[in-house]
Amino acid sequence: MEYRRCLLILVVFSSSIQAEECDVLIDEDEYGYIISPNFPEGYESGVSCRYLIRAPPLQLVMISFNSFMIEMGPGCSYDSLKVYDGGSTSSAFLNTFCGYETPPSVFSSSRELLLVFETDADVTDEGFNASISFVSASETLKDQVDTFDGRNQEPLSEISVPRLSSLMHRSSSQHSFMNACGDGWITFRGSSYCFMENVMMWHEASSACSELGGHLVTISSRSENNFIKRSTRHVSGITSWIGFNDLESEGDWTWEDTKETSAYTNWQNTEPNNLNNEDCAIIFLRRKAGKVYGAWHDNPCCSEFTSICEKLA
Repeated sequence: MEYRRCLLILVVFSSSIQAEECDVLIDEDEYGYIISPNFPEGYESGVSCRYLIRAPPLQLVMISFNSFMIEMGPGCSYDSLKVYDGGSTSSAFLNTFCGYETPPSVFSSSRELLLVFETDADVTDEGFNASISFVSASETLKDQVDTFDGRNQEPLSEISVPRLSSLMHRSSSQHSFMNACGDGWITFRGSSYCFMENVMMWHEASSACSELGGHLVTISSRSENNFIKRSTRHVSGITSWIGFNDLESEGDWTWEDTKETSAYTNWQNTEPNNLNNEDCAIIFLRRKAGKVYGAWHDNPCCSEFTSICEKLA
């Protein structure tokens, strides 16, 4: 494996980067920060990148994560950042990270540390931003390294898959993370959200949300839309019902709970088009050919999808 030297302290990649172009060597002349491809706009699917970090003699590598949002799957089986204590994947394995919790700092026990970032062919997210530091390998610091390096952090299952009581982190905001309605609600900015796995027609979904003390979700801002699409990794469906509809008057879209129009919309281009008497809106929770992740589409209300409920927190 040949590594291409970074030419900038801040390593920036284009969204069309190929796997063989993101094998990078970072040494004492070029260290500072490292980011995933196209951060923070979002990495592409099918990425495979290796970042080999090499400290000066008698120094160790320390990685501190500033921002971290990588698609979460069981055992980090979807997208992942793997860390090796050395210069290759045959070196001692330290840890695998994914999800929304900022990982702890990681130290090497030698001059080299290898990060391997791999993504699958489906959902993507913002990626990561990390600071690179070189620290003295004195005996005192080595004792600290033995205590705090990746091998002595929590087990993979504890770090990569947040507990129900843990916090998701995105910039300075925090909200609780739960799997689905059966386990609890996800709270964000004064509202709680339930992601229902059962597929049903729009009217059935509306009734189900009402029985839970809420209504089909009302999405009033870009930040709320982004929150929803990033909180659905555990939802198996590709699309979910939201509360937007034009059942009362064709072309006059209003929210189910307020009966009001929306200052914010996120329709995909050419939508809504009422192609097949489509009066109810869905949000795409996965990337799919021709469909924008997080975009809205109109759809026949008698179709069956998963749904998202909302109520006051």
